[in-house]
Parts: sequence; structure tokens; C-alpha cells
Amino acid sequence: MSKRINTKKYMKRGYELHRAIEIKKEQVASIRAFLYDATVSLDEEHVSKTCNVSSMGDSVVQIIQLEEEIKKDMTQLAIIQRETAAIINRLDNMTMRSVLTKYYVCFKSWDTIRAEMHISRKYGFNVHAAALTQIDAILNPSCRGTPKGEVTANE
Repeated sequence: MSKRINTKKYMKRGYELHRAIEIKKEQVASIRAFLYDATVSLDEEHVSKTCNVSSMGDSVVQIIQLEEEIKKDMTQLAIIQRETAAIINRLDNMTMRSVLTKYYVCFKSWDTIRAEMHISRKYGFNVHAAALTQIDAILNPSCRGTPKGEVTANE
């Protein structure tokens, strides 16, 4: 038994990882800002006696750990982007390839895609839906005719 791949979820996995990376980068920036503020206050003439040096060390360790996670995530994201692009490039229609590449590989918003390609909202969504149907056939060749999410038997 093999489970049918949910095409849209499969294609969006890079976007989800990209978002996670961006959140981790924001966390690093926030911690760095905290450390900078703490350093500035230490240099002032009226130094608080409650400064927690251990907290600063913990923050540095947290930054290092987050940066390592970001590196690993970025490596995984590059792999996903290559796989996604390879699947998209199997489509015959250039407009479909462009829309899907901009959305699933470059992580552009629909508004940006429509503006860059000079297409309407409805046309963009129609192209996207038709392209996903073709991608679904590529990802699930033996599952044609089976509703999404159902399990099929591969005998």
C-alpha cells in the first residue's frame, strides 16, 4: 500500500522551511539587539549591579545554536528547491512553469507574481490550479482517479 502524495502540501514544504528560517533569523537579530543594549548599558557610568553575565553567555550560546540550525535548514531548503524546480520543469507550459517557480521556489507572493507576469488574479489562480493537476499526475502516476488523501494499492 502506498499513500497518495498531497501535491499542494508537497510543493509548499519549501515555503514552510523558508518561513522557519526567517523566524530563526529574526530571533537571532532580536537576541543580538538585546546583547547590544546590555553591552551599551555596561559601558555607561551608572552600571546596574544586577547585570546577569550568565544571561549574556546563555544568549550567545543561543545565537550560535540558532545559526547552526539555520545553516542546516538552508542546506535542506536548497535540496527541496532543486527537487521542486525539477518537478516544475517537467511541465510543458512555460506560463505554468513560471508561476509555480516564482511561488514554490522563489517564495514570491501572488501579488508580486501577477505584477511581474502582467496577469490577472483569476488567470493566475487558474494557471496555478491547472499546473497542480499536472504536477499531481507526475507525483502520483499510479493513483490517477483516486481522490486526494486516499490510500491506493500498488500490486
